[in-house]
Amino acid sequence: MSYRHDARNALDYAKQELASGEKHRFRYAALELRMAFEALIYERAGNYTEELSNEKLSTWQPGKLLSLLLEIDPSADKNCGLSVGIEEEYGKPAKEMTYMGEERVIKLSEIKKYYDRLGSYLHTLTSDQVAEGKGADLEKIFSRCNEIVAILEQVLASPIFNLNMKIASSMDCIKCGAKIVRRLPPESETVVAKCIKCSASYSVTDLGNNKVEWRAHIQKLKCPSPSCDGTNEIWESDIKVGSEWECVICGVKNKLVLALAI
Repeated sequence: MSYRHDARNALDYAKQELASGEKHRFRYAALELRMAFEALIYERAGNYTEELSNEKLSTWQPGKLLSLLLEIDPSADKNCGLSVGIEEEYGKPAKEMTYMGEERVIKLSEIKKYYDRLGSYLHTLTSDQVAEGKGADLEKIFSRCNEIVAILEQVLASPIFNLNMKIASSMDCIKCGAKIVRRLPPESETVVAKCIKCSASYSVTDLGNNKVEWRAHIQKLKCPSPSCDGTNEIWESDIKVGSEWECVICGVKNKLVLALAI
């Protein structure tokens, strides 16, 4: 399946609906444009299948999926250019480089601005929405759809696409055993990695010489029982109001609550 091909078809169909001049067909254009957004984000996510640990991508809305990709790779919604050249000496950049072009990608800000708004065009207004004057008229739908068409045309006109070059480190999550893969950006020594299954987090530090250190985000909490002086290790992701934990020493069950101290 080619998501890019599907996005191109959806864009063409949307443009046909808009060009018809029949206002009732603008909503069909909005539907096709939503599908184009979805196809391009799913295509992007295909570069991160290892990091996503076989998560079912069909369960994710484009905005949520792209937000997840940005946790894995902060550059997931950034445009990038590609230049190539022949090294005269191994390991040293080529003196002459040929610019191949730039990949234009869908940005999270564009998903937030347009995707949900398109969805609102596809439903009949409730009586409350009508009374409050909510909802867009067909002329606004037409204008908004044309803005999106311009964005999608730029993305699909990219001379290069689906670039996927990375340096990564991986380990099995200490908490749940799921495999975690974290990309290591060249400009940063330490990044945060989060398990997609259980949300346990780690600091990942590039030590150089192909060595990487993973440090679990764990806090030590003393058992509140007066008769126990045990110390328990609690994942930071579990430290939130309502979380329960059992002391490993005395077995007393504890619950984290919000409280004031004076």
